[in-house]
Amino acid sequence: MTAKRNNSHAETAATGFDTGASRTASKITSRLMSATAIHVPLLRKNFEQIRKRAEAFYAARNGMIGMTLNDWLKAEQELKPKFEKQITNQ
Repeated sequence: MTAKRNNSHAETAATGFDTGASRTASKITSRLMSATAIHVPLLRKNFEQIRKRAEAFYAARNGMIGMTLNDWLKAEQELKPKFEKQITNQ
């Protein structure tokens, strides 16, 4: 056990990062990428819907600047149930 621990410290010193942590991060990244790849077309479509809805809120305020983030968040919140339903139906 001690030799393995010392070897791990040597690898960390040589590479600049812990290889055990690196393998775990790689596994997590791989899972996220495969999950994201499945939903990329859906994400693009949802992004466009949010953008259009946020623009509608902006237009409804007569283009008053300074609240665009609020418009975006409001649009996300409004459309979130629809998006969740799309994901569960796949």
